[in-house]
Amino acid sequence: MIKLKGDSFDTLNTVTRGIIRDSVPIIVPGVATGTLVTVPYNILVTGSLAAVDGLSAAGWGLQSDFGDGSFDINRSATFRSATLAAFAGKSPGYAGDPFGLYSATVRVQAGFAAPLDVELSASAQTAFLNSSNESTSASFDLSQSLYWARISDVAVAGSSVASFTTIGESGTDYAHSFAPVPIPVTWVLFGSGLAGLVKRRRNPQT
Repeated sequence: MIKLKGDSFDTLNTVTRGIIRDSVPIIVPGVATGTLVTVPYNILVTGSLAAVDGLSAAGWGLQSDFGDGSFDINRSATFRSATLAAFAGKSPGYAGDPFGLYSATVRVQAGFAAPLDVELSASAQTAFLNSSNESTSASFDLSQSLYWARISDVAVAGSSVASFTTIGESGTDYAHSFAPVPIPVTWVLFGSGLAGLVKRRRNPQT
């Protein structure tokens, strides 16, 4: 998991980055070391951007690579204030890739540790317009943001295997999803009903 949060005011440039690096062998029982296997993986990114005053903008970027040295996932977005958009001849508001679940499929050699590199960056920039003292602000909130959402399958010669292990040198099991599980609406309603029932029992009508 990577968490990022920051802001910018007046004339400031705030940039931050979080990185996950590991070496992850794909072990498949009965498959010889060095055999090429196909591995899909998923990353969830959530958060918010804001740029509401003066010359201001905020942005985020995701880059990930598993195994081959080139980026499998490369996503980004920017939020521009109305003033900046007019000044630069761009559209105001959010532009780029939406927050959400991103997937990639790679081929690696079974039994060998494949390098994993996941980088999440965020920025906020503000500046005065024409030397004025107009207040400017921008922010990014990715404090509950990047989650590894598991290696969902491993295939050999186009066929999914029955079992595999993906434990990195860090001890992390990458077949496990660390993304939060949404609470079903019915559970929320049921919980609210129980809370109301308890309150009513504690405060009986007289």
